[in-house]
Amino acid sequence: MTASLPSAAPASATLIVAESLELEGEALGAYLERACGEDKALRQEVESLLDVAGSRFTEDFLEEPALESLLADATLAGEPSQIGDFELLRRLGEGGMGTVYLAEQHEPVRRKLALKLLRGPRSSHLRRRFAGEWQALARLSHPHIAALYEVGTGPDGASPYVAMEWVDGSPITVRCDQDRLGVRQRLRIFLGVCGGVGHAHEKGILHCDLKPSNILLARYEDRYVPKVVDFGIARALDGPLYEQSERTRELLLGSPPYISPEVAAGGGHQQIDVRTDVYALGLVLYELLAGALPFETEGTSLLAALRLISESHPSAPSGRYAGLDAATREAIAAARSLSPRQLRRRLRGDLDAIVLKATARNPKRRYGSPAELAADVERYLDRRPIEARPPTAFYVARRFARRHAVLVAAAGLVVLALAAGLVSRSIEVDRASRAVVKSEQIRTFLVELFENADPERAAGSALTVEELLQQGTERLRTDLRDLPLIRAELLQLIGAASTKLDQLTAAEEAIREALEIRLRLLPAGHPDLLISQNELGVILRRLGWLDEAETLLAEVLEARLQEPDVDLESLARAHSNLGNVYFSQRRYAKAEARHREALRLRTQQREANETSETRNNEAISSSNLGAMLQLQHKHGEARPHLLRAVEIFREDNPTLLGSALNNLGMVERHLTTWRRAEGLLRKAIAVLEASLGPAHSRPLNSRRNLIFALLDQDRMDEALEEAQLALQNAERVEDVISRAQVWQTAGLVQRRAGDFEAAAVAQQRCIELVAESRGPAHPVARRCLGKLALARALAGDEKQALANVERLKELEGAPDSFAAELDIARALIELGRFDQAAPHVQRYRALLRGRNDGTALYELARIRQGQGASDKARRLFEQAWRFRRDRCGPDHPLVEKAFEAMEAVPGSEDPAS
Repeated sequence: MTASLPSAAPASATLIVAESLELEGEALGAYLERACGEDKALRQEVESLLDVAGSRFTEDFLEEPALESLLADATLAGEPSQIGDFELLRRLGEGGMGTVYLAEQHEPVRRKLALKLLRGPRSSHLRRRFAGEWQALARLSHPHIAALYEVGTGPDGASPYVAMEWVDGSPITVRCDQDRLGVRQRLRIFLGVCGGVGHAHEKGILHCDLKPSNILLARYEDRYVPKVVDFGIARALDGPLYEQSERTRELLLGSPPYISPEVAAGGGHQQIDVRTDVYALGLVLYELLAGALPFETEGTSLLAALRLISESHPSAPSGRYAGLDAATREAIAAARSLSPRQLRRRLRGDLDAIVLKATARNPKRRYGSPAELAADVERYLDRRPIEARPPTAFYVARRFARRHAVLVAAAGLVVLALAAGLVSRSIEVDRASRAVVKSEQIRTFLVELFENADPERAAGSALTVEELLQQGTERLRTDLRDLPLIRAELLQLIGAASTKLDQLTAAEEAIREALEIRLRLLPAGHPDLLISQNELGVILRRLGWLDEAETLLAEVLEARLQEPDVDLESLARAHSNLGNVYFSQRRYAKAEARHREALRLRTQQREANETSETRNNEAISSSNLGAMLQLQHKHGEARPHLLRAVEIFREDNPTLLGSALNNLGMVERHLTTWRRAEGLLRKAIAVLEASLGPAHSRPLNSRRNLIFALLDQDRMDEALEEAQLALQNAERVEDVISRAQVWQTAGLVQRRAGDFEAAAVAQQRCIELVAESRGPAHPVARRCLGKLALARALAGDEKQALANVERLKELEGAPDSFAAELDIARALIELGRFDQAAPHVQRYRALLRGRNDGTALYELARIRQGQGASDKARRLFEQAWRFRRDRCGPDHPLVEKAFEAMEAVPGSEDPAS
């Protein structure tokens, strides 16, 4: 094995060992010399840890399926045939912790068992660790944990052994797939695993290495029994099972990819508690259900795997499954006795939520124990509401209805009959008095709030609107505690006002609290409850928390659809808001369908009663639908919808007018009517800044679109000026994603201007902003990472460019992967790595389904040219030139660029006009 030396010495023994695992011979010695320097104690510790690590990360006990090991041709030639009272029958496996045999005991009972023997010269640490496993097993007695029978020493008196229950089974995932077990059957088996691990925790033992190969599934007559095995690196909650150095405790914490994020980040043994095992259980459940793990660590280095695990949020199992290729999805679904469509539908919702809670990156957000995880799985199996999902009233009601379908159908008739005669009487009697009390309480609160904002009471300084809203929120933490529904209404008002001011974090906090109050006190489907759910979903979409937003808004839409006399505008708004989530998820076809339905409903309202309000609502849907069509390159169909919206909004709605002008400008840009696009975008900026101010996400987005239009025309100086202005305004915007996207755009402009260092700095700033608040796997951070790789490659920094390419590959699978594929390809082309670049261009073309094909053709031509295939390169350059000419016109800079590249290929001829 050969490997290049790492460029810099890691700071700890753990990282040095992780790097060293990939080195051998002289390379290993040279690296240890550089990494440890003059620190002899550190060198000695690292060498000791390497001995231990060899037993952890190579061939540990039962790493292979037990049944396959048993069937292997493992003879006992040259080995003992008897150990104590046990006759050795066959060698099952061998690893760093010793040799495991299938043995038979004759007295006092006749049974087969697994005997693990530590033979030969071993380090003192391995002997202590072997003893620690005995200590762990000695505490445990559970039907789902392989039992300890006996501990002793071999014939030489120096080789310790442990005799354990032999499990005639296979890893849990393998056996479930082989026997084509369904989802519910897998979940019931998983409950047994949780029970075994939970018992270990009750006895003060953490397993620390849970994975499918350490959970064997056997079949006894007509039932499946899972057994947890291999407590070789177990930890005790009440003290060490065996004496260890601090650095050793840091190293032996699990096996990638099942190691927890806090441990992968270098937290060491101090970060370990029961939630570490819960995380691994969550990954086992993930694999049992979806047939894959959330992170692709196969083929990566140990350090790369640890970094990916520590920095990334697992994707939902349904989304991960949907992202696999068709053949793999078909095979996984068949192993669960389902079709691919049925499996994805089964995973979505409750099962996604359970797995994501178990595998949350932050341990505080996980289940607190295996028992809590098992309880939620049992709730799912019983069709009861689970704890992992927000307990919205509609969700709870729906689960009840599914659990008691017959009862609900019968009881519903009785309830409806009684409601007409009883409920109306009680409501009408006290409605007036309650309205008076409510109005008076709200009036009193607002009067006192604004009196406190008086400059004379505030030491001469008037409060801003933002400060006033913040003060109101603070007061509501203590005021009106005995009137929770009035508190909820005031919080809702404060949240709505904060949203209009672009103070999204404050808005989320206020409306989430209002929703929690209303969930406790209001019945399912109550109008106020749906308002809170709807507003929170809208805010979460803008903050980038799309999964939770989709859940909330889908439930609102479902509730509206169930209302017998639903208000058409409320229903249209529910369709529209869910469509906006699909838009943010780049699921444009689904977004278009929602917005078409919203437009149909609003047109129906306007035709029945034409007012300024109904016209305005119809125009909102026209603008939204136009945007969806534009994003799908249906520009001719999009334009009439947007023109209609602009015409209506001109009357009295500057904010909506600005958004419609922006969308229309993007249509004109894609139709290559550059001047018209520029004019519309500049007008959109002016209207939005006059209405919202320059430090707001909406005018910033329009300015970014203007920059793209200027780049389309190769007007570089003006694009640089606009980018600088956008950066200045972005510093005052609360929304992190909006600020990050401005830096991303500025980096693009700098790269096009030839300042590659400035481009890299801008993209790095984008990554830092997003990673701090949303994590490094967020789509915006991914896009910036790809552009950072390209900027580094253009600057000639091959090392950093390749490092960024590898980092981006580790995050593969997030949204917008087509952009990542293109940036990877371009970076590799700039570095002259044409063979490596080709697959990324092909994936880019496949993901775009034919859109923007001129770019793909151009980059593919560069690859063929670099590979020396001049004829192919010339044909591809010509295709790219023709495509761009037809789309952009003969004088566009991109057309000229493709033509010049075509002419530069040796032997090329002028193409026909």
